[in-house]
Amino acid sequence: MTELERIEKFNELGGYAKKRRSLSDKDVVSQFSFIAEEYKELEKAFQEEDLVEVLDACADLIVTAAGMIHRLGFSVEDVVKEVNDSNMSKFCFSEEDAVESVKAYSKDSRYENVYAKAVKPSLYVIRGDVAGGRGDVAGGSGKDKILKSIRYKKPNLRKFIGE
Repeated sequence: MTELERIEKFNELGGYAKKRRSLSDKDVVSQFSFIAEEYKELEKAFQEEDLVEVLDACADLIVTAAGMIHRLGFSVEDVVKEVNDSNMSKFCFSEEDAVESVKAYSKDSRYENVYAKAVKPSLYVIRGDVAGGRGDVAGGSGKDKILKSIRYKKPNLRKFIGE
């Protein structure tokens, strides 16, 4: 049993069957509040530089977010796989695609200092800074963000909800 399957099992044992619910359903709203609570705990731990509590809060965020997917009636494994597949498409698998990806960002005013870096032979990551330091979170500067390649594929989450 994978860890994601264990999260689904935890929810089922807790009385939350995997079934389609609206975003206004009391169990979904309750889960949303748990996610918000865990995020606040992460912020506090981060500000206090408490690594143990940061790890705990990050894991709790994963568990509560996966619980939300479950309570909404979807397979956590399937949804996470779709998003992970999309995230992996951010990488470039040729130098030519890396060059073209950097070039495409030269026209995007939201980012600056965009560059490609080889992380393995024939595997490149595109990185850049959020222009003007926007996107500050917990004192961060939006620097060195992983950006999308020209071959990026947005996750198709609509296939799970039938749209």
